[in-house]
Amino acid sequence: MHKISHCLIIPAALALFAPASSAEILNCPAQIQTHPKASEVAGWEMLAEPAQHYFENAGIYSGHPREQASLVPDEQVSGKKLTARWSLPPDGPHAYWLGCSYRNTTVMAVRQLDSRYRSCRIEYAKRRGTGLEVKQIECS
Repeated sequence: MHKISHCLIIPAALALFAPASSAEILNCPAQIQTHPKASEVAGWEMLAEPAQHYFENAGIYSGHPREQASLVPDEQVSGKKLTARWSLPPDGPHAYWLGCSYRNTTVMAVRQLDSRYRSCRIEYAKRRGTGLEVKQIECS
C-alpha cells in the first residue's frame, strides 16, 4: 500500500472545490482631460481651454457603446447602498463593454469586457443631496 501525503491531498481537494473564476475589480479612470475644439466661424478666432472631468457613473453595454445599446440591470437592491447587477450570457449577439461617464462632458472611457465574464455588478453609495457615487465595479 502506498502512502499519500496529506500535503498533496488537501491542496488538490481545495482546487476541485474552488470557484472556476474569481471576481475582478474594474476601475474607471478617476478623471479625464478634454481638449475642446469649436467649429470655425468666419471672422472669429475660437479659443478653448482644456478641462478636467471627474468620473461619475458606469454602465454595461451590448456591443460597442457608440451603438448606444446600454443594458438595464437585472436586479437592484437598495438600503444604505444600491447594487446593480447584469447577467452576461455567453451566447449574446455582441461582446460586452464597460462605459465610464464623466461630469460635464459627453466623452466616455470604454473598454471591452473579458469574454469569460458571466456577470457584472456596480455598487453605489448614496450621497447626501447629489445622488449616487460608484463605489465598486466587479465582474466575474
